[in-house]
Amino acid sequence: MNRANLSGTILEITQPMSFNKDGMEYKYRTVVIDVGENIIAANWWSDSELPQEGAKVEFTIELRSERNNKTPELFYHKLNLKSIYESHTVYSAVQYN
Repeated sequence: MNRANLSGTILEITQPMSFNKDGMEYKYRTVVIDVGENIIAANWWSDSELPQEGAKVEFTIELRSERNNKTPELFYHKLNLKSIYESHTVYSAVQYN
């Protein structure tokens, strides 16, 4: 797994979204963070609390590459938030996909 620790400002947090796969419901929110010259959008696979938009945060992201089930020679990539730190508060995702 590839991980990176970055800092930036939260620009947007989407409303909770969900989908069903193999009889299981998965919930996530997308968090958009300005890291200076770039903007990163990553998924938060948890119902746990997040800092507010506009908060200055440090965060850990993970890039995962997985094979496509229907076409195994193809891969897809996910950028997931692992944790967010704001003013001595740690927010950790409980479930990752």
